[in-house]
Amino acid sequence: MADQDQADHGEFVLPHHGPGNDVHPPNFRQNIPQKVPGAPNVPPLIHVGNFRERNPPIFRGLHHEDVVEWIHQFQRVSAFNQWGPVQQLRHIEFSLEGVAATWLSGLQPRPQTYDGMIAALQEAFRHHNYAMELESRLRARKQKPDEPVMSYCYDMIYLCSRVDPGLTEERKLQFIFQNMEPALMQRVLPQMGQLTTNELFRRLQAHCQASLMAERSIPVNNIVPVPPVNKKEEIEKLVRDEVSKSLDPIVRRLEQATRTMGTAGGSGFNSRMRTPERG
Repeated sequence: MADQDQADHGEFVLPHHGPGNDVHPPNFRQNIPQKVPGAPNVPPLIHVGNFRERNPPIFRGLHHEDVVEWIHQFQRVSAFNQWGPVQQLRHIEFSLEGVAATWLSGLQPRPQTYDGMIAALQEAFRHHNYAMELESRLRARKQKPDEPVMSYCYDMIYLCSRVDPGLTEERKLQFIFQNMEPALMQRVLPQMGQLTTNELFRRLQAHCQASLMAERSIPVNNIVPVPPVNKKEEIEKLVRDEVSKSLDPIVRRLEQATRTMGTAGGSGFNSRMRTPERG
């Protein structure tokens, strides 16, 4: 009855198992990806309704490619798409290109199970001394000049998990600090109350936030001071401007009259001569 009420309200309800109910979630057990040595297992997902499948990554068998990392990514896609072992085997064959596809074409006998195919791939393409190579990558990883510090730290934690999933917090911090920007380490390390990665990340995020706020603000030294206003000089300037505007028309008329008088004098006209009176 409770299930019926939940269904009426639009909630998804898994059916009960019992004598009177023989309904099971489709392809639940058979779609669980199998555990593969060398790659973390990913728990399956249960999708309700239609969903769009993810495309699996491509592996070409090139020297710089990491087959163990590729297997891990393939398993993540398999879990999301709810592929069972048979579907995984079919998709993995079409996820190989280049050298890897050529290798598969000549592989005899070809593995008939997903686990067998994964084991064959690791035997063919996993680098020799793989653990030593991972540790070398971890030790050589350095923070790039323009790289955000959190990007560097998260990548270091990922490499640490690849080298040794049980690595202690102290060892993780040692690997992070040894190739971090020295000035940043000197500012953050003394503030850490606990030597843990969570404490380090909390301090680094606070530092990054403070740096961002400082970049957005205007330093006091860069503010151009406004010179004090001299009231007397300002009033005198306003008076001069107003007087100049008032006198301009008068000055122009005087100049025009002066030019007119000069022109009349040049023509022989004597302004002092009077017109004779008539008797």
